[in-house]
Amino acid sequence: MPIPPNIVMTGSLTKRGVATQLSALERKDPSLYAWMNDAQSKGEDIIYLSLGSMCSWFEWSVKAMYNGVKDIPKTRVIWSIKAEAAKFLPEDLDKSKFFISSWLPQVELLCHPSVKAGLTHCGWGGTLEFISSGIPMVCLPHFGDQPINSALIKDKGIGEVLIDTKHCSKGTPINFEKPIFTTEKVKELFSKVLSD
Repeated sequence: MPIPPNIVMTGSLTKRGVATQLSALERKDPSLYAWMNDAQSKGEDIIYLSLGSMCSWFEWSVKAMYNGVKDIPKTRVIWSIKAEAAKFLPEDLDKSKFFISSWLPQVELLCHPSVKAGLTHCGWGGTLEFISSGIPMVCLPHFGDQPINSALIKDKGIGEVLIDTKHCSKGTPINFEKPIFTTEKVKELFSKVLSD
């Protein structure tokens, strides 16, 4: 059945080919595309970190995540992080290892062959984007359907959950003001999903 002209398919509802997505990535963010291709040419895997637009990072969580991924061998990190949280990253951040931006074309970058794992808050749209790209996830749910989605991801064997979701009960948002995950757990789970 044809789609009426007043309907536009968007997001996870449509799947364009990898070549089309990579062409769009090169057009939308040439520096990111070049950085990713450089990683690929050197045989380095890429970890993508994003918490979407509604979830927040705290100083402790930025530092725990950074320290957890920075020393994973033969990997680089793309991190979608807002400026107010990025200020907690080291000033001497190695730009050959980390690509930092407040917004990234997620659908397109997930199609790059060097992206091997990612962090997601498990909102349904982003979860579908990771699944449709075949990228294993480390889940960091915050509220709403996210804890349930993260449990389903773990149950289906396509990801791991960074926190104990007992911190979220009866729809109450998880409190991230105090540490609820560690650097060691970040490194352990990313190493696990990268090796699976």
